Amino acid sequence: MIDGRLAYPNHVSTGVASYAEALVVAAAASGRPVELLIERPEYLARRPSGFDLGKVAAATGWFSPLLKKAGVDGAPSIVAGAWAWPDIFRRAHVHFTAQRRFMRIKCPNPPQIMHWTYPLPIVMVGAKNVYTVHDLIPLRNPDLGVVSPKRHAAIIKQMAFHADHIVTISEHSRREIVDHLGCSPDFVTNTYQCVLTEAAAGAERVRGLGLRPGNYFLFCDSGEARKNGERVVEAFYRSKVSRPLVIVSPGSADQRGDPKGGGIRRLSPQPRDVLLALIREATGLIMPSLAEGFGLPVAEAFALGVPVLSSDDGALAEISAAAALEVDPTDIDAIAGGFARLDGDEELRRRLVAAGALRAAKFSVPAYAGRLRSLYDRLTPFEQP
Repeated sequence: MIDGRLAYPNHVSTGVASYAEALVVAAAASGRPVELLIERPEYLARRPSGFDLGKVAAATGWFSPLLKKAGVDGAPSIVAGAWAWPDIFRRAHVHFTAQRRFMRIKCPNPPQIMHWTYPLPIVMVGAKNVYTVHDLIPLRNPDLGVVSPKRHAAIIKQMAFHADHIVTISEHSRREIVDHLGCSPDFVTNTYQCVLTEAAAGAERVRGLGLRPGNYFLFCDSGEARKNGERVVEAFYRSKVSRPLVIVSPGSADQRGDPKGGGIRRLSPQPRDVLLALIREATGLIMPSLAEGFGLPVAEAFALGVPVLSSDDGALAEISAAAALEVDPTDIDAIAGGFARLDGDEELRRRLVAAGALRAAKFSVPAYAGRLRSLYDRLTPFEQP
């Protein structure tokens, strides 16, 4: 079972929502039946209750992106079923705030494995509890994020006590987690993750935003300091490149021009299909972050055939593995030089696209499913029916 904090159609998805969807797809591809634990109030009764997922999907369209995907080994759907539990994630956090303990939940015939997609203060009785810890940025670099380091540290500490295993998404994060917890390296597994790019909208959606496909740079900014937005903007102005820089960020209103006259275009957060289209149609993706657990847009750009300007350190350097143009993220002139090289060197862009395509294979659904299968089989052996 996986906690189903997935993105809704036409809604802006978070990194955790994208991770959850990819995990569902790959876990099903690993050969195990997958059920979801969801909390959407409009579908729920007052107590845990199973329901026919197909009927819910047909009525709401919520699960349609998953249900439309090809079945695994002839199965009609990649999702076997779901459990509805009203407000479970908020309740767990309220419980932890009040009692400083994880909320224990039970359900009839518990799953073999309960895979939580984030360090949630919940434990399912009777199941192997697996928690994904994406990174330790709130603890190692609290000034770069928005998560409370004190609370996060308390949850991580108790999570290690309740967990049967911890999953993370890069070797960089795995080393930090093992070091922080002082646990056996075998207790934490890096599975990386996969990218799902099939939902990318067409180029007409990009044109509808007033952009010329293939003629802009793209920077996805969460508003957190770790994304390095101030340096990226200053580096773009210094580079004096001819193509505009499109910045997708929270708090931004869609803006057709740059008040400073420097070629920066700002967009509000976009639905996932539009964001993928923006990546696919860009001249290059700009992501010289100061800290990441994985760096999903980099892997997505590789899969979509787009060159990347990235950081030369941390998880991003690991994920790109020299398939990106890597720069020191603290050096504005180095970032500016990266803009200029991507803008003016078509042969460099071709080389990066080719290298990125090779690197993207590591983050395909089959590759990720194989890593999950190996992990799950170690925890609970499973025979295909």
